[in-house]
Amino acid sequence: MIEKKRKCLLLLTRIPYPPVGGDKLKSYHLIKILNKHYDLNVIVITDESADNADANQFLSTHSAAYKIFSFPKHRFYINALAGLLGKEPIQVAYYYFREVKKYIDGLLPQTDFIIANLIRTVKYIEYTDKPKFLDIVDSIAINYKNAIDKVSSVFWKSIYKVEIPRITAIEERSIRTFNATFFVNKQESEHWAQTGKVRWIPNGVNPKLYDYSKTNPQYRNAIVFFGKMDYQPNIDAVTWYLKNVHSLISPDLVFYIVGVHPAPAVIKLAEKNKNVIVTGFIEDPYEIINSARAVIAPMQTGAGIQNKILESMALGKVVVATSLAARPIVGARDGEDLLVSDDPVQFAGYLNELGQDNHPYAKVAANAKILMQNYTWERYEKTLTALIGEEL
Repeated sequence: MIEKKRKCLLLLTRIPYPPVGGDKLKSYHLIKILNKHYDLNVIVITDESADNADANQFLSTHSAAYKIFSFPKHRFYINALAGLLGKEPIQVAYYYFREVKKYIDGLLPQTDFIIANLIRTVKYIEYTDKPKFLDIVDSIAINYKNAIDKVSSVFWKSIYKVEIPRITAIEERSIRTFNATFFVNKQESEHWAQTGKVRWIPNGVNPKLYDYSKTNPQYRNAIVFFGKMDYQPNIDAVTWYLKNVHSLISPDLVFYIVGVHPAPAVIKLAEKNKNVIVTGFIEDPYEIINSARAVIAPMQTGAGIQNKILESMALGKVVVATSLAARPIVGARDGEDLLVSDDPVQFAGYLNELGQDNHPYAKVAANAKILMQNYTWERYEKTLTALIGEEL
């Protein structure tokens, strides 16, 4: 007799296809894993257009049912203003719509358990008595507390000041009342361990990257930053590098900022520096990364595991990272698996050494590739399904 699959309801705030950017990549794999084990129903609440044939095909193929609630931007802005003037975290208010709540409530009687992706979706299900899990990914409260003194944007500094007490309260309440909460950052999971049932489940790496071999001599002197370039922590990282490090590296090296949606501030700052290229979207960013001298992760703000680091290490590239970026990579040793520095002069020194053909860090690149064997989606799947099974 074939065992009937449990019915899972997954709440997202981004359309998961194409899997560009860390959040969409995570959701892409999460959906494939959940659909394999459960009768999956996906709800997406987003300001993105729902008229994406490839995205709809992906969701149709990898779920029993799905619905995309696509609202115009102005409705989100009204929600955000209401949140700002009220007591809720702005990003929770931003994604809350009564018609979505009504629709979800109608699904709950036929649902065995729910997964809320990110803290911004918890309001939809916080009072249900169904088993519920929070795929928090990163602790926004910790992120904002760490970022408020470092963020380059005055606007975001003001937002963080308002949001910190609000987001801390809702994270604490959700972690305490949900059946379990998943983190990608081990330190964050340990921080919240006394509040509720938490589990560290790091993201995986695409196994195809271990054997990726495509290179292009055009990029042999490249230093690469890779990530979504309208994401504030990535903007802060590139800003810190360009203002503090770039002038100290060899003129033979070219800095490539690779990623979709480069913010105007990034483009403007890049234009003020020599040997800086902002690529925007590239179909295959791994060709540049695999050809480059090094990949940098000079994160000043943000939280969680940077997928850009995992993927670069899986390719066997030397990553030069700040301590904030390196800390979540459990098992990574400074000087053995990657190079870590918060000092601009030392950071530039590493890059200048890596710009030489006979640099001393070949072993670091090899070790990085070996370490990434521990970061697989197969391991993620096993841990996630076991945790869900404990609560059902």
